[in-house]
Amino acid sequence: MKIKDSLTFPFVMWMSLGDHSLSGKKDIIMKRNGKVARITMSDDDYHCMNEYCSQRYELFLKQWFNNGVSFIEDLTMKGNIEVMRNRQKSYLELAK
Repeated sequence: MKIKDSLTFPFVMWMSLGDHSLSGKKDIIMKRNGKVARITMSDDDYHCMNEYCSQRYELFLKQWFNNGVSFIEDLTMKGNIEVMRNRQKSYLELAK
């Protein structure tokens, strides 16, 4: 299964809120309880996922269908806040 580029950020935020730890530089790797979800990033509009990630993505899509557009908007907003916090934290660590 592939994930559309525009849904990658909200999906990763959703996984993060579900206690998946995030890592990776080129690819996105998310781990929880020994299971590994991987999104292989590409220059295309769609990115490949492994089987576990595809299963989680199906649940994500069901929640989107049940909750509407506000579900994606809320995840995007939470993700943007988290990115700003991490940038501020990094800046403060460099300023020490």
